[in-house]
Amino acid sequence: MAKNVNIVGGGGGGVGSDELTSLLSDVVKGKTAVTSDSNDEPGTGTLELTGNAVAAHVLTGESFYTTDPKNKIVGTMTVNSILSFNVAAYSGRRVLLKWQNPYAAPGKPYCGVMIKASTGGYPAWNASAWDAIYAGAGDNVTPGGWSQVFMDLPALNTTYYFTCFGYATTSFGEIYSPVYDPSSVKNAVYTTVGPSLVTIAGTQDYVIPDGFTSADIFCVGGGGGGGTGYRFTKEAYQQGGGGAGSGYTNTAYNIGVTAGQVLNCIVGAGGSGQAGYKYTGGRGGSTSVARNGVILCNADGGYGGKGASSGSNASGGSSGGAGGYNDLDSNPYIRAGEGGKSDGGGWSNTPGQGRTTRAFGEGGNTLYAGGGGGGGVSRGNPGAGGAGGGGAGGAHNGTGNAGAANTGGGGGGGGGASYGNEMYGGTGGSGVILIRLK
Repeated sequence: MAKNVNIVGGGGGGVGSDELTSLLSDVVKGKTAVTSDSNDEPGTGTLELTGNAVAAHVLTGESFYTTDPKNKIVGTMTVNSILSFNVAAYSGRRVLLKWQNPYAAPGKPYCGVMIKASTGGYPAWNASAWDAIYAGAGDNVTPGGWSQVFMDLPALNTTYYFTCFGYATTSFGEIYSPVYDPSSVKNAVYTTVGPSLVTIAGTQDYVIPDGFTSADIFCVGGGGGGGTGYRFTKEAYQQGGGGAGSGYTNTAYNIGVTAGQVLNCIVGAGGSGQAGYKYTGGRGGSTSVARNGVILCNADGGYGGKGASSGSNASGGSSGGAGGYNDLDSNPYIRAGEGGKSDGGGWSNTPGQGRTTRAFGEGGNTLYAGGGGGGGVSRGNPGAGGAGGGGAGGAHNGTGNAGAANTGGGGGGGGGASYGNEMYGGTGGSGVILIRLK
C-alpha cells in the first residue's frame, strides 16, 4: 500500500507522480494517495480485500486476513477425533480393528484413521513402528458409525499395542488429529492366542480359517469290536471274548496351510462287536485327512477281538486283553479277563506312534486309543478297558462295553454265558481328528 505524498510546487523540490511506483490499484479502496498513475493529484485507491474465509476454515495456529487489512485472524480448524477404538479376537493371528467415526462438525475435517502397532508398548502417533499398518476409512463412513478392518498379526502368543488417530487429506498433504489435540489418540492392546486346537468328531470338510499358516494333524482310527463270549458245555466250560485293539494313531507335523483351503476329514467308525463266538469282532474304520486328493495324515482302525473259540486279544494302537477262561469240571482252572492295554502298550501290530497314543505323540497330552478289556467268566472277573477310551470286558452273562466315542478305544470282550448263549463284545469307539493350527 502506497503512502500519501505531498506535492511541493514552485520548484520546492517535491515528488511527482512520475517518481512513484505505487498504483491506485495498490491502495486500499476508499483511501486517497498520489501514485504513479494519479497525475500528481490525490487519487482514490481501488484495492479491495474480498476474502470470505472464517477461522474454522484455517488450521489452528495459522493466520489470515479477510476484508480488513488491519485485522489478522487466527485459524481454529482441527482434524476431527474418533470416538473410540478397540481390537477384538477373530481367528489365530487375525484380529478385528474397530473404531467409532466422529460426528460431523464444522471446522473438523475427517477422512479416516491411521493405526500403528508395536510389541514394546504403545507407539507414539508419529513413531515409525509398523508405520501406518492401516490407513483408511474401514467399511463404514457414516458419521458416528462403527467401522472396522481385519488384520493378520505376525505371531501367535504375542502381546501387541495399538495406536489409532484420525487424519484428513488436504491439497498440501495429510494432517493428523494429534497435532492439534494430543488427547485424540486412542490406544488398545491385544494378545494373540495359539496354537488353536480344532476337534473333528465326524466326517466333514474343514475350511482353514484366517490367521494361520501351519498345522499339525493327529488322527485316531476307529477301535475294533470286542469278541463274543460263550459257554460250550452244560457244566462250566466258558470262554470270555477277547478285547479289541484300539484304533491306530498317527501325527503329521508342520503342514503349510492358507486361509480358505479345504481339508477332507474322514473319521473312522468303531467296529461291530456282534460277530458270534466263532468269529472276530469287526475292525474299526480308518481316519484320514486329505487336501486336493492327497492324504496328509492317516490312521487305520484297530482289529476286532477274537470270539470264544479263541478268546485271544486283538492288535491295534494299543492291544486288547485276552478273554477269561473257566472249565471247573474237567480242568479246575479259572482265568480272569485281561485288562486292555493303553498308550501303545501290549502286543500290537505297529502300535501307537512312538509307542504312545497321546495327542500329537507328545507326553502330557490327552491319551487316546485304549484297548478293550477281555470278557470275564463265572468266578473270573472281566478285564478293565485300557486308559484312553477302551471298553471294559463283560462279566459272566454280560456283554462287553463299548469303546468311548471319539477316542478310538477298543470294545470289551463279551463275558462267558449260560450254555448255548452268546454274549456279544462291545462296539469299538469312533476315531477322532485333532488339528492344531499355528
